[in-house]
Amino acid sequence: MDALVRRDLLDRLRDHEDSFVERKPEGADLKRTIVAFANSLPTGRAAVIYVGVGDDGQILGVSNPDSLQKKLRKICVDDCYPSVQFTTEILRVENTAILAVVVPPSCDKPHFAGPAYIRRGSQSISASRELFQDLITSRSSKAAELLRYVNQAVTVFTQKQQLGRPEFAEMVAGTSLRAGGRSYDCIVQRVNPFFVTLFEPGSGVHFSEPLANVEISYDDAKHRPLLIVKLDGA
Repeated sequence: MDALVRRDLLDRLRDHEDSFVERKPEGADLKRTIVAFANSLPTGRAAVIYVGVGDDGQILGVSNPDSLQKKLRKICVDDCYPSVQFTTEILRVENTAILAVVVPPSCDKPHFAGPAYIRRGSQSISASRELFQDLITSRSSKAAELLRYVNQAVTVFTQKQQLGRPEFAEMVAGTSLRAGGRSYDCIVQRVNPFFVTLFEPGSGVHFSEPLANVEISYDDAKHRPLLIVKLDGA
């Protein structure tokens, strides 16, 4: 770490505890604070946890900085879910070693102080990253319903000439495209809060559509869900 960044860490050590600075004595529980910072930091701001410092700013020191850094790696990588990114720097203050733990903003939040668990048969297992994202996606009502159809056959009806490509309503207004339409037999493959990915077995083509374009109904003739894919901007 260059001298400028080290000096900045030493300057921040003198700040009062706030949304971006925390002081902890060696042996204190760090996991809760790390997860809280990772979930709360705005873009462009990093937080610092000073380990080996009392709440009043008294320098207490750490006995074994190397061992403490290994413990932090276990907390951030193995005990937090998803893993939390961090960097550390050993600082010497008043001839005593303390550890600065820098937590940057996270693109993977929310983080939890432990894994998410799901049931698989008779076992409770840690959710994979993909299953964890599905749990988050399930908060969206439309996405939650579409998640129920993953790996299932659905009917897709659209007035688009080609699924998966933008076709804007104002560009086809007054043409015969609005009067027609066609149906596809598809398999739902992936759903997140923004789009759904479908596979048409007949052509072997995969395509994705924004959820804003998709309306959910039911195909009574084939006894399965019906997805109506609208023109973009319709």
